[in-house]
Amino acid sequence: YMSQAYVLLDCEKGKEVVTIQNLGKIVEVIDADVLVPSHQIICNVMAPTYTEISDIVTKKIRRLSGIKGTTTLNVVSHKMS
Repeated sequence: YMSQAYVLLDCEKGKEVVTIQNLGKIVEVIDADVLVPSHQIICNVMAPTYTEISDIVTKKIRRLSGIKGTTTLNVVSHKMS
């Protein structure tokens, strides 16, 4: 069982494309999409523990250029197959 979270990223206007590209270089980021018109990005992060997800957000995602802030939403129940 892997821990999972959706992370909302508040992105600087005009930096959405490069931010998506940079997120793609982070192994634990499974998927990322730009939300309009808010200049936000939502990404799906998976790791063995929620502590590791927190570290990924703090040490990798928040350090990307163009990120003004993040909100992490931990998944506690997975959808049925």
